Amino acid sequence: MATTPPTFSGALPHDDANAFFVAIFVVLVFARGLAELAGRLKQPFIIGELITGILLGKTVLNRIWPAAFAYMFGAGHKSSTAFTGVAQFSASMFMLVAGLELDLRKIKKLFGTSFVVGITCIAIPFSLGFSVAYTHPVEMGIPPGGDVTGYALFVGVALSITALPVAVADFARPWPVPNGDGHHCHVRCGD
Repeated sequence: MATTPPTFSGALPHDDANAFFVAIFVVLVFARGLAELAGRLKQPFIIGELITGILLGKTVLNRIWPAAFAYMFGAGHKSSTAFTGVAQFSASMFMLVAGLELDLRKIKKLFGTSFVVGITCIAIPFSLGFSVAYTHPVEMGIPPGGDVTGYALFVGVALSITALPVAVADFARPWPVPNGDGHHCHVRCGD
C-alpha cells in the first residue's frame, strides 16, 4: 500500500530552511563587508549595501551563478517567500524606529533643508522613472499600443517610494567628518 509523503503547510522543510539561513548569512556578510569598505573609502555605508543588492540580485549573481541565485532567492521556494517576508518586515521596523527617533525640534530648526531633502528624495526618482519609462516604453517591456502613461506613473511611484528608506538609512547613520586635526568624528545628519 502506497503512502503519501507528509506536506509542510506552514513550516519550512529542511532544505528550504537551509536555503533561508544561507541567504540571510550571505546577505548580511556581503552588506556588512561592503558597507565597511564604503566607509573606508569615505562613502556612505548605504553605497556598500546597494552594491550588495546588485551583486546578489538578478543583475550579477543570477547571470554568473544561476544555481546559487535559485537556491537562495528562487521564486516558488518557501525559503524565498520567508526571506522576502523577513526583508519587508525588517524594512518596516527600520522605518518605524527611524520615525520614533525623529526629533521634530531639529526638523523645525532645519525646516528649509528638511523640506528640500524630503521633496528631492521623492521628486528626482519619480521624475527619472517616469521620464525613462515614458520615453522608452518598448525597452521597458510595454507592448506597442500599451498604456504607456499608466506604466510610467507606476515606475515613477515605485522608484520614489523605494528611495525613501535609502534616504532615511543614509541620514540615520553617522558620517565620518574631518575634525580639523587629521582625525574623523562621526556625526549624524542634523547633529
